[in-house]
Amino acid sequence: MMIRNINSAETDCFNSIRRAWKATVLFLAASGVLVSCSGNRGAKEYLSEARTEFENRNYAAAKLKIDSIRILFPSAFDEIDKGFELMQQVRIEENKRNVAFCDSMLEVSYRELEDLSFKYLHPWRHAVLEKALQNAHKRRRPLVENVQKEVEEAFAAAGLKARIYTREKTIFSIYRKMQDKRNSFAQINDIYGFRILVNNNLDCYIALGILHQRYRPMP
Repeated sequence: MMIRNINSAETDCFNSIRRAWKATVLFLAASGVLVSCSGNRGAKEYLSEARTEFENRNYAAAKLKIDSIRILFPSAFDEIDKGFELMQQVRIEENKRNVAFCDSMLEVSYRELEDLSFKYLHPWRHAVLEKALQNAHKRRRPLVENVQKEVEEAFAAAGLKARIYTREKTIFSIYRKMQDKRNSFAQINDIYGFRILVNNNLDCYIALGILHQRYRPMP
């Protein structure tokens, strides 16, 4: 009788342990599913924010978001792969922006170096042309501004979208043209000029037609 009671007690104890073990396994499995779902949702949010930063051209912030996915959500494989693809796009666009910036700085520096070299190689010629350019600036600048305003109004009336920029020749470029054409400073007509940017080739021809209607082309 005593032996039967002991065996029964052992069986009950074993069954209790087995039920507790199953409950523990089920709890851990459920917790793992919840953590996995929560992690994937967080990774998707980070990926969405990274895309938004990329579209806004905030490339540093986009790269930071993408790196965070790999660190914070190592099991979110789909988001990590998509983040890798997005990172390639970010780097390409970032490189394009950097190259464009370097090109613009190179053009400015080149023109400045030309003028600086001309100033030290031919200081008297540089001084004469600099004074003449200052006088021309006082006389012609208001005219340039009026022409730009007229062109902008003509383009707007025709429904043409365009950006207009003015540019001024450097002292060295004026001197070089005087040498090439054998002209005096007073004969240089393009000290000031305009750069017009339009969206496509058709708009370019439309803009050219509008300009020819308002101003006589010079050979």
